[in-house]
Amino acid sequence: NAMSLQLLLQCRAAAAAASTTWARRASSFGAQQTPFAASVERFARFGPGFCVGADQVEVLSEPPQFYRALVTGVRQAERRVVIAALYLGNETLEQALLQALLANPRHADLPIQFLFDHTRGTRGTPSSATMLEPVLQQCRQARAALFHHPLLRGLLQQVLRPPFNETVGLTHLKVYLCDDQLLLSGANLSTHYFEQRQDRYVCFHHAALADFFHKLVLRIARHSLALQRGGKITLPSPGSSSSSS
Repeated sequence: NAMSLQLLLQCRAAAAAASTTWARRASSFGAQQTPFAASVERFARFGPGFCVGADQVEVLSEPPQFYRALVTGVRQAERRVVIAALYLGNETLEQALLQALLANPRHADLPIQFLFDHTRGTRGTPSSATMLEPVLQQCRQARAALFHHPLLRGLLQQVLRPPFNETVGLTHLKVYLCDDQLLLSGANLSTHYFEQRQDRYVCFHHAALADFFHKLVLRIARHSLALQRGGKITLPSPGSSSSSS
């Protein structure tokens, strides 16, 4: 639909701008003379690129490390918290993660953005949506968005009941961002991923990369359903904006 097309065009425009910056940096180092750099430049035509030093990358190796990084990040964040995932679980560790956020001395005025999938995030008791209620109530700048696949509507939405409606499409974007620390992973926010299920966890300490993913999440959030205080879910408002970076 028109909204999905607009989102695609905006994301492509942002990627093109970042790609141009990357290509200029690569050229400035003479990197275009190597086969590897030539391959990188080809990739840069299709997406953004960032120059990241080895000392700005940290690889985590185990699920408990992933969980501790999340807890520490939300508890100590000073400028922003951005969390995007398929869903948020409803067990003890997930509740403790939200409590760590509320234990942050700056939580009342800290810009916080959540993005979860609508179909998965509203399934279960309590659901991801209901789990967020304490944060939305106590944090004035907290915003929560629920991505809803544009094809899931009308008769199809009425016929496909949970969890079968999730077969139409989901958002699997995983972004865990606190200030300028960006944690990228394939892991969801659930006890299974916090304790046992192994995944990839790469932490980047890089302001520009964090800014890009923050803007990406905000862009998708603006075209998603909005979770309001009290649990009400509303359509996105034209020209609405979420937490600013």
